[in-house]
Amino acid sequence: MARPAAAFALLLIGGILIVIFAGLYMFAKELVKDLLSEGWIPTIPELTKTLGGKENMYILGLIWGILVIIGAALVYTGSPGKVKAGSIIGLIFGLLSLLFEIAGGLYIGFILVLVGAILGLTWKPS
Repeated sequence: MARPAAAFALLLIGGILIVIFAGLYMFAKELVKDLLSEGWIPTIPELTKTLGGKENMYILGLIWGILVIIGAALVYTGSPGKVKAGSIIGLIFGLLSLLFEIAGGLYIGFILVLVGAILGLTWKPS
């Protein structure tokens, strides 16, 4: 059975980047602040307050990155229904990761997730 290998790989790498950057922000804030200028990554202050602070945002970023990876695992199965479901899961949680300071894995992770999700949604089994 043919599998959408490119969609799987892009979703997996994008999800890993989202998890890595959420973890970096969570555990190495000072390092990230030294590497990036203060206003480089946008945040939504009202959303941050609603969710209870930046620490909660980082935890959600980790969870959403893991859910993108789970979507990639569904894409890897090669079953048409699971490929579509995994692509949609990856796309939704990739988009949600853009809302926070992790910025979808510094935007690179989000772009990979977006392309992988599109490839998964347009994939036709042979």
